[in-house]
Amino acid sequence: MVGVELPWVQVTDTKGDKMTRTDKIVEDVNNHYNNLVCEHKKLHDEIEQCQFYAPDDDLKQLKMRKLKLKDEIQNLQVNLKTFTK
Repeated sequence: MVGVELPWVQVTDTKGDKMTRTDKIVEDVNNHYNNLVCEHKKLHDEIEQCQFYAPDDDLKQLKMRKLKLKDEIQNLQVNLKTFTK
């Protein structure tokens, strides 16, 4: 099997510093992780606010979305720990 080499690409970050492709990937993953955590927190707050008056089906859907986000966050954490070792 022939391996595929990624071209060495340099991009600049928002401060103008040069970044390697790996740096850019890590930054993108970190941003994605932060967005997931933020969305999870918002869902948590929404569930807390409407748990006593929202229809059961709506509440169930919110809780399922929150659980999927939690799973995605945990998977991302495990993958990042493996990557950074």
